[in-house]
Amino acid sequence: MPKVQTSRKKLEQKVRAYKNWIYDNRNRPMREIIKELNVKLIGHYRYYGVTWNFRKITTFLHRVQQFLFKAMNRRGCRRAYTWNGFVEMLKYYPLAKPKTYYCLY
Repeated sequence: MPKVQTSRKKLEQKVRAYKNWIYDNRNRPMREIIKELNVKLIGHYRYYGVTWNFRKITTFLHRVQQFLFKAMNRRGCRRAYTWNGFVEMLKYYPLAKPKTYYCLY
């Protein structure tokens, strides 16, 4: 049985789309950004969350977190967060965690 994984091109295309969305919406309140981003992430996990694809969707989440960190630090004229402060903020506004939705074996 072949192992199904997200292709590199599709992963990069999705990362770019999420990056653009984050940068376009970075001036909104953090609660709204995280709420809408979680809806988008869960949709992504439901589509790509198959048995052998967990590493790719975890990579996708990490890349989205990096872009969110950069965007939040470009809101004002000074740095809003260090990485440790950003991780603390994510404890109050958590992002959806990757999950395997479809078992293929």
